[in-house]
Amino acid sequence: MMKVIFLTIVSVSLMVFSCKKETTKVNNESSAFQKKSLTLIGKWKMIQNYKEIQNDQYDWVNTNKNEVIEFVDDSNFTLKSKGSTKKGKYSIEVSPVNVKKLKLSYNNGESDKKTLVLDNNDLILIPVSNCPKGCDTKYKRI
Repeated sequence: MMKVIFLTIVSVSLMVFSCKKETTKVNNESSAFQKKSLTLIGKWKMIQNYKEIQNDQYDWVNTNKNEVIEFVDDSNFTLKSKGSTKKGKYSIEVSPVNVKKLKLSYNNGESDKKTLVLDNNDLILIPVSNCPKGCDTKYKRI
């Protein structure tokens, strides 16, 4: 009987600690991205749009838009495009499956949410809201 009680206590303890460990793992991954998100800080120039090139075939196409977005470590950003400047705050949300969402809250009350992909020195922003195919943008660190 003592053996059964002992095994039950050990089993329950293992389940509790392993669940806690999994939660810690997810939290550590989120905070690890927050530390890695420091690579987001800096200036990025739009270099390509993901567009339809022919009959439902899509590819990255170079753009001559002079759009630059700068992320500062105090959660502020500045977007310069077509001779205008927009400023605001940004935040990064990390889902349990490690999908990163970038929320841009402009000073004029508008906001925008995009899926964030950092790939080498490229920043890819994919709109979360309804958008016809080909709304993704690629930026290069400058």
